[in-house]
Amino acid sequence: MYIETSKKIAVENYPYGRTVTTIFYSMEFNPKKGFRQVTQTVDPKTGKLNKPKQGQYCDFSIREFTDGQVKRTCLKVNGGERLNDVARFCAQPEVFNVLTEQERKYLYELCILGSRAHMKAQVIYCGSEVKDLIPLFDPFVQAAVKGHKNPNENHFPEMSLPIEQIEALKKPDFNPFKIVNYGFPSQY
Repeated sequence: MYIETSKKIAVENYPYGRTVTTIFYSMEFNPKKGFRQVTQTVDPKTGKLNKPKQGQYCDFSIREFTDGQVKRTCLKVNGGERLNDVARFCAQPEVFNVLTEQERKYLYELCILGSRAHMKAQVIYCGSEVKDLIPLFDPFVQAAVKGHKNPNENHFPEMSLPIEQIEALKKPDFNPFKIVNYGFPSQY
């Protein structure tokens, strides 16, 4: 069962030195930074809450409560296959339905920006032509734009980049990093 970002979960019998205590799991979302998990334990000696421990921000993160434990899935949005992973994961109704409207808009926007960066990298580092890449990226981007405009509709199932076709457009033996000799003596 996936958990909403704003929901705080308490888990009993969490190891705390030689004893056990209660731990609280929560998630923070910042539209400029992403998602991060926050944990806070209860000091068993005093019964007071310890200082919260904030994790690192991740592009996308969601929690799942199974078998009395909180498990977290963290996904990055860089590169074609990872963009497809995020879209497949968010396409699941049980994931899509726990995300807020703001979180969905953020994820659609992140997918648009990630696909743009991936296309630019294909041109710069692989020698692919923009005119050949646009028809491959366009359906993914158009679905993300529709989702961003109406975040209450799940457009993630329509988002899939054809990785093999994109890879096939790489120029063989393309090397953007050329070694230039400026005439320095060989001893340098």
